[in-house]
Amino acid sequence: MENSRLLDFYLGIGTDHRGRYIQDIWNFDLETLEKEHDYIQWLFPLKEGSKYNKNAPLLTDAIIETFKSNMIIKGYLLESFRIMLRFYGFELVSTMDGTIVAKSSDFKERKQVWLSRCNHNYLRITRILKRLTILGLSHFSIKFYLVLLEIYSSKDGRKINKKALKYWTDALIAS
Repeated sequence: MENSRLLDFYLGIGTDHRGRYIQDIWNFDLETLEKEHDYIQWLFPLKEGSKYNKNAPLLTDAIIETFKSNMIIKGYLLESFRIMLRFYGFELVSTMDGTIVAKSSDFKERKQVWLSRCNHNYLRITRILKRLTILGLSHFSIKFYLVLLEIYSSKDGRKINKKALKYWTDALIAS
């Protein structure tokens, strides 16, 4: 059953369609995270299929409920989010007001990989925002969106097209 395959993958006891465990993907270096394109659908699956990965698992209502209620899976989802934040040059930072997403010390270097017109990473960001929202971690999705909005409003924002920003905004109301 494909549903249990996704849950087994997320629990670290099963593999994706290429035989990789979630820990294998977490251990990808930054270059591999950029070059490989079929892991993102496993880390951040959605209800709708991917036109880029026919082997991508799909979320069902039952899987969504499991993700929302299982603390181990929630923790692993948060780890997947941290990995992708690092890839983009961000990090989770604890403040007096709670956790925020902030630019990391290597943001200037990392932005070269994704901050350009019509970059495929914009689709990945949409997927991450949507997935966090669907699975009950919308507070992280909103914090990520806020730092993206800050970049969009800056000089670097000229590299982000309005269509990408609309997708990111719409992802916050995903259901």
